[in-house]
Amino acid sequence: MKKILFLTRNFPPMMTEGSTRAYQLARQLQRNDWEPFVIGPPAVSGLNELKVKVKGRAKGAQSALNASGEDPFVMQEGEDNSGASALSEEHFPFPVYHAGEPLSLKGVSQKKAFRVIRGMPQNSFSAIKRGVGGLFSADASDNGWEESARSLAEQLLAEHPDIEIIYAQGPPVTPHVLGLELSGKYNKPLILDCLEPYDIEGGESVPGMPVHQRLKKLEDQVLYSGQALIMPSRAMKVLFLKKYFGRLAYDDISIVENGYDPGEIEAISGLYQAGSVMRWTFILERLTRKEIAGFLGSIAALLERQEGLRGALSFAFIGSQRSDVDDLVRKSGLGDSALLPWCHSRQAELDVCMMADVCGVVLGQNEMNERYVPERFYDAIGMKKTLFGVVPEGVVHQILSSAGGRVVPVKNIAETGDAILDLVSTWQAGQLQPADDDVVAAYKISEAMKILIREIGYRLLPE
Repeated sequence: MKKILFLTRNFPPMMTEGSTRAYQLARQLQRNDWEPFVIGPPAVSGLNELKVKVKGRAKGAQSALNASGEDPFVMQEGEDNSGASALSEEHFPFPVYHAGEPLSLKGVSQKKAFRVIRGMPQNSFSAIKRGVGGLFSADASDNGWEESARSLAEQLLAEHPDIEIIYAQGPPVTPHVLGLELSGKYNKPLILDCLEPYDIEGGESVPGMPVHQRLKKLEDQVLYSGQALIMPSRAMKVLFLKKYFGRLAYDDISIVENGYDPGEIEAISGLYQAGSVMRWTFILERLTRKEIAGFLGSIAALLERQEGLRGALSFAFIGSQRSDVDDLVRKSGLGDSALLPWCHSRQAELDVCMMADVCGVVLGQNEMNERYVPERFYDAIGMKKTLFGVVPEGVVHQILSSAGGRVVPVKNIAETGDAILDLVSTWQAGQLQPADDDVVAAYKISEAMKILIREIGYRLLPE
């Protein structure tokens, strides 16, 4: 079996942007006769002591209950739930080494734990004001990650000199920087996975600022390294080609899209039970507080106009901005129709999506969001859910349109309620349409792996 070294600060149990991608790529490589050695984020303790709990209870108790009458949102993290192959931080099918200072969730609040495992600041207001949220800052303090990861990597490379290639994911920048260092020192080819540009958040995006200048220099170093470059979408590739016009060629970047694992979806398919209440799950990402308020306000206005729907609909909110909606749900008057589960693992979010009749994604009107797709959205496609989106023009809009989903431009966020009402009528008639079969087939993670395997093969060809 061939061997590959993974360097990433985004890996379960952390739920930072790219963690699902890194895990799936490593898992798929293993299924293609590669043995991945993953050097990931710090170890997290106390995760298994947290409960996935719902705040609020929708009218019509069955809206949140499964067929057995039990509340599926109150479960032990890491447990097998109705056949789900849930992973705790201690159970992976390949070696995972945690670098950096360990994180403890013991005794912390649900909200704090939620933010810690997403790499988010504990003071959420500044992040939500920018409407960026959910992505590790490119220059985030590594809490000793790089030094620890270097030591682990050199130990593994010494013990396994037959490691053939290195994969490094960023941002954050440190895995890319360390990958370049180890590639040169040990003469190993390198796959650089670029999720987004380095300079997209806050002061990092202001030219002339020291942090911007540093990140620009590091990004130049990575992109001009001559190593293999992969990116998660064509839109991201185009962005980099425009940014480095005349200095990067089209063939310098390969697209390895995100996707879903059919086996994971099949394992939890039994969680869905049709009922008398129409269940919606919304993935909230990168919204400003004003946008969240407008989205919730439009739903609240619908229930005020259509009083008969109160108790007939339930709305669950997940995603990195779940921690920002409690007070806005209360102020909007949606408390009796909203389910607010604290999901501390990817598996818990998958379960909430699977139990929905309609799965939606809500993104803010931010330029980078035109190129960004939440990882959980791909899982919703794989579940063949009826899809819904309140999004800007861009990649998610295109996917929704091709999959037959309903789209509300985020600039017209006040129209959300009307669009929901249309789908309610369709549901009542028993005519909800799942995602298009061709789109579902296209986003299997195995399709993206063909590109990654090809890139690895090119790099391992004898000179």
